[in-house]
Amino acid sequence: MKTKSLFVAVFLMAGVVVAPADAADDSAWQKPVLNTFSFTPNEVELSSGKTDVEITLTVTHSLGISNQSVIVHLENSVYGGNFAYSTSISRTDSPVNSKLNIVTFKGILKLDPSMPAGIWEFRSESLTPNSDPTLGNFTPRSATFTPAAFRDFAGGETALLVRKSGYLNFDFKTFVGPVHLASAYAEDGKPLTLSAKNPIWRVKESYDPKENYQLRTNRVALEVSSTTPLVCSVSNSILKFLSTGNCQYRVFTAATKDYLAKELFLTVNILPERQKFTINPPIIPTQIVTKFPTVITRAVVTSYGASVNPVSETPTVCVAAGVELTIYSTGTCTFSYSTAATESQYASDVVKQTFKVLKEGEPEVVPTPVATPTANPTPVATVAPVVKKTISCVKGSKTIKKTAISPKCPAGYKVKK
Repeated sequence: MKTKSLFVAVFLMAGVVVAPADAADDSAWQKPVLNTFSFTPNEVELSSGKTDVEITLTVTHSLGISNQSVIVHLENSVYGGNFAYSTSISRTDSPVNSKLNIVTFKGILKLDPSMPAGIWEFRSESLTPNSDPTLGNFTPRSATFTPAAFRDFAGGETALLVRKSGYLNFDFKTFVGPVHLASAYAEDGKPLTLSAKNPIWRVKESYDPKENYQLRTNRVALEVSSTTPLVCSVSNSILKFLSTGNCQYRVFTAATKDYLAKELFLTVNILPERQKFTINPPIIPTQIVTKFPTVITRAVVTSYGASVNPVSETPTVCVAAGVELTIYSTGTCTFSYSTAATESQYASDVVKQTFKVLKEGEPEVVPTPVATPTANPTPVATVAPVVKKTISCVKGSKTIKKTAISPKCPAGYKVKK
């Protein structure tokens, strides 16, 4: 240890501080480390009259901490130095134990009831460990300390929330975008995770801001409004394009008790409605082929001037490559034509082109129709007919008849035999 002390002393006399080779393993050269930095309450309503905030700071160093107290500042980036508050917090060990490796400081900051509402951040001044003779005049002071994130509140994860009548009035970039070319943008210097896309600015199309802008907080809702309702109108937060012309719209998040309103005004030119692709492939007659494979030339099929290539649905019979059709066997050759949607056209219907292929000198094979088996009928139970009979009933000289399945004579009558 004497060798190390001599080494340090020589360099200190020269005005240079250099750690010895093994200093990385010597904790005396390390700065004080933050354990915890907390405050309670972490949200204050100024109108309540309860404006005391208790602050706790705990730091660690192997030699102990020399500070008896430390200054803590409360700042708001919006106001800079115009509004800033400070307080001194003191050690909790009494009497002071200079050998403590973990030291806690506590104190109270009384907030000014007239201070602005908003997001306020705590910051401590640096702390100093106890001196070590081996370090000479070198003092490894800590950096300033700030609390770690403790809440899910965009822009205020580490801060004291100060409200007035419930309102925080936080000026925060609640959304960014869009991800496409636009006349204006909202940016905060951070990357977007949404994929770029090109909206279709045409009559009968629509635009959903949620697909093109990214919210930076889940405490607000993204909305859209229009100042040109004859060109574009809003329904269920979707912008719908009604006619050609300039669509002037606003993407915004309304003011809440947490955040101030944010808005972005944009203009886009709405073009006529997209047209649907039409495809009319020519009829190809039955092909009588001498040998296989054979190649024939097809007519070029176009839609609005663009060539449309066929896709074979019967590749064992025929395939297409450019304007050539290669036929491999007899049978029915079927091609399908279709086009995908673009920014100016709708997708087409799928159109089929079919023709037969026969071998020269061979008759056309007609498929034998397959009879559809008739299902066995469900047996129907035979119901026996209902049989009724008639009897004669007599009473003195009076006779009556009764007809039923099991006829009976009324009281006083007897069956006539």
